[in-house]
Amino acid sequence: MRASLSTAFDRILNSGALLKGNALRKMEQLKYDLELLKSAIDQFRRKNENLRALKTREELLLNHKFFPVRNQETSIGIDPFSRESDLLDEAHRQMDALLFQGSYFYQNIIESGNMFKKAHLRVVNMMGSMDLSQSLLRLIERRQAQDYYILIGGILATSSIVWAAIHYFM
Repeated sequence: MRASLSTAFDRILNSGALLKGNALRKMEQLKYDLELLKSAIDQFRRKNENLRALKTREELLLNHKFFPVRNQETSIGIDPFSRESDLLDEAHRQMDALLFQGSYFYQNIIESGNMFKKAHLRVVNMMGSMDLSQSLLRLIERRQAQDYYILIGGILATSSIVWAAIHYFM
């Protein structure tokens, strides 16, 4: 019907019929109003179709039951975290190895110290049995005390050098 009205208006305008000014303006106005109504109806139909499609999509989503996918695996990008965890585990193992090695060295030093103490007592007993003078025994004991102070001084000096090196390079 829309097409027939438009064509009818066009035929009247193009037929050469002489319309007076007022009738011609009314005819043009009717043609313009017809085009506006056509576009409004088309816009209303498109909006109505979009609303219907949106409602049907919403109903489908609301009525759809989601099940886990069985044929495909879901993967989450945690590869960098996995590598970091592996590196941290390796560092932990290495730290345990260093602690074990340190405790082994400490045990060896304690055993060596005990062995030297026993050897010293044997030497002192042998010297006593050989009737060495008391002054020589006191000299040996004083020397032992001086060696102990030298050991403590060396430990402190080494510790301070290591501490200074760590703070200098950090």
